[in-house]
Amino acid sequence: MKSKATWGVVQSTDKLLWVRLLEHDTLVFETGMTVIPGGERGVVAGLSAVNMAVRKSVLPFSRRDQIWSVLPQEAMDTLVQRFEDPCFAMQWEPVEQGSSVLFALCERHTLDGLLATLAQATIQPRSVVMAELGAWPLLEAATLIGTQGSMMVVDGSASPVSVYAVTEGKLRELRLVAPATSARDDTALLEEVEWLLADLASRLPEAKAAGLIFLGRTREFWQPLRERHPANRVEIPPLEALGQGLKQWEWLRPAGLALAAARGQQERLMDFLHGAGERQWRTWLDPWRGTGVLALILLLVWGGEETMRFTRAKVRHDRLKAETEALFREALPHIPVIVEPLLQLKQALGQNSQANKEGEFPTLSTWIGLIQTTVPADTQVKWHRLRYEPGELQLHGEVPSYNHLDRVRAALLPLSRGKETRMDEARIVPESKTVRFRLGLP
Repeated sequence: MKSKATWGVVQSTDKLLWVRLLEHDTLVFETGMTVIPGGERGVVAGLSAVNMAVRKSVLPFSRRDQIWSVLPQEAMDTLVQRFEDPCFAMQWEPVEQGSSVLFALCERHTLDGLLATLAQATIQPRSVVMAELGAWPLLEAATLIGTQGSMMVVDGSASPVSVYAVTEGKLRELRLVAPATSARDDTALLEEVEWLLADLASRLPEAKAAGLIFLGRTREFWQPLRERHPANRVEIPPLEALGQGLKQWEWLRPAGLALAAARGQQERLMDFLHGAGERQWRTWLDPWRGTGVLALILLLVWGGEETMRFTRAKVRHDRLKAETEALFREALPHIPVIVEPLLQLKQALGQNSQANKEGEFPTLSTWIGLIQTTVPADTQVKWHRLRYEPGELQLHGEVPSYNHLDRVRAALLPLSRGKETRMDEARIVPESKTVRFRLGLP
């Protein structure tokens, strides 16, 4: 049976915390329900950040594949204790001469363990994200965070406590309270949260005007920190205000993930299952999948027909080319190089007729044969065109230098029957630094 609901799940130390979103337009949740595979948007799962590392770096790359190729080494260089087999999730945005990259990494066996547990219930999640950011969609639904302006969030509903900034509807910064601090008393926790907020404000210019949201714990717990923080707007919303039926804070994160799945926003959270950014377009594309498959089939059929037409045309072209070259070899055996067979045949026929009338000047085919055998190879001449006129042959070509041109003229002197060749043009081509010439043989 396929469910019309969407799901969020977080793996805690001893159990899976499930939330099912029953209605997309209103926040109605059920908790602890039996999980039904599938669903309209599937399942978004969350991993705890207890054993993760979160880093930010500026890299001199602008494309995702470039960033992804250097990210493992960049991460390893910042860790005191290396990860044996890390998997990554990231978000990035362009900056001057590169990209600002916010990324997280965890051991692959942690991700594989969650996937194996879900697989036992025949569930394959669409995304696996950091659970501590699961409240984000709920804050948007409650209009505490919007797509305009900036807000800083202190999520005390999870362990470790997370501090992050949302600017223009996008995650900009993330900090996690150290595990050693979490093991101490509340005073130590509040001191580190206060330090993390100050660090966040120093790195984000827009954070100075941002509001502040405290989640989890109690209003009395956050009160000392609220009094010391200079934010213009401070919110400490009760958890039940973020979603009906959420009486325990442990359900806050999977509820947020379920809402992110329902609205197709899971790509905005850092996704360990797909890296980052690969599926931002896919949710939009899903309703058009059937149409896309049909269009692909039609394209393949059209491509097959065009390929057959091209093959038939190529066979005919090759046959005509072979017949033309055979005729050329038979009619002009003295010409070793075939450039444009049909044009050369027509020129030779006309020049032979003219030469027969005058009885003195050699035919075009004879000229070509003489030039090919008389001009030495070391002149490096590149012939462009031979133009025959009654009583004169114009030669168009290109040589590396004027010295080479002198050797070409010297080689052609015997063919001019003792008369001086006429140089109509000799100029240097700026692009190739070669000498292009046009001379006539009387």
